[in-house]
Amino acid sequence: MALSGTLPTSLMKELPNILDLNNPVTVQESHDRTNIFLKKLQKSKSGDTSEIYESILKTECDDLKKNPYSYPVTHLFMPLYYISQAAAYLKHFFGDGDITTSCYAVLFSRQDKVVLKTTVEKLQMENPRIRLILTSSVAGMGFDTPSVKRIIYARPPRNLSQYLHEIGRAGRRGQTVLQFFITTKKTLPKIFLEFKKTQCSIAIMRKHASGNCC
Repeated sequence: MALSGTLPTSLMKELPNILDLNNPVTVQESHDRTNIFLKKLQKSKSGDTSEIYESILKTECDDLKKNPYSYPVTHLFMPLYYISQAAAYLKHFFGDGDITTSCYAVLFSRQDKVVLKTTVEKLQMENPRIRLILTSSVAGMGFDTPSVKRIIYARPPRNLSQYLHEIGRAGRRGQTVLQFFITTKKTLPKIFLEFKKTQCSIAIMRKHASGNCC
């Protein structure tokens, strides 16, 4: 038996040969999750890419500082360089705490294992102390965070499969999740070209599309 939540169509066709399966039965369900809502936000701010990223990270960090306890548990996906800037900005607010006391976490592929383990454990709680997770990707980290209520992409996902994989980590308790895709004319990602080629994603977009939603 082979199980996957984000297997691309091309690999689905190849998998029986890879696993040496003869005449396998395929059971496939839609990736659509009725409690996850997708929305694209068009930033009106003009300026270069760095100014756009800095505006996004400053807005979220300022909101976290105002009230860490009511700030919705959020994944913020950004390039690593801007994550380091956000971490420095948050350190200015909250001081030299560590992962055992912090209300935010920074995750990347070579992050300390203790930090990763502690972050995952805390986010298993219904109302965790950690409210903001800064990351460029959580693929391959075994990251299960049922308490997450918002996912913000300030940078394009690397591909459609990873995108569905990452947003699917939220809302696992059935709670409503808002997934924001922040873009400008300068940073409009090529990922939407892939969306148009994928029937599953088109169905998701049509279902939730209204106004400025994607």
